[in-house]
Amino acid sequence: MGKIIKNTDFQEMYKKGNKYFGKYMLIYVITNTNKDESDIGVVASKKVGNAIVRNRLKRLFREVFRLNKLHLNNNYKIVIISKYYSGTKFKELKYKDIEKDYLRLLKKADVYK
Repeated sequence: MGKIIKNTDFQEMYKKGNKYFGKYMLIYVITNTNKDESDIGVVASKKVGNAIVRNRLKRLFREVFRLNKLHLNNNYKIVIISKYYSGTKFKELKYKDIEKDYLRLLKKADVYK
C-alpha cells in the first residue's frame, strides 16, 4: 500500500480526481499510472474533532482500504476525506459502517469489482 503524502499530490487529486460523497467520507479517485499498486491518502481536518478522533478515523479509513484493495479493478490513487458527521458520531461509529460507506462509493465510482 502506497501513501499519498506530498501536498502537490493532494492538490492534483483535488483538481483532476472524480469526487464522490458518502455519509462519513468524501473520496477522490484518479487512475495511478506510475505504479503497479493503489495509493491512498487520508485527511481529517481539525473541524472533525480532536487528535484522538482524527487519528482513530484515519486508522479506520486506512484499514478499510487495506482489507479491500484486492477488489479494486486497476491501480488507483484514492484520497479519503473525513466528514464532520463522522467526527460527531465518533463514539458510535463502527468499522462495518465505514466499510459499507466506502464500498458503496467505490461501486459508484466504478472502481470496485
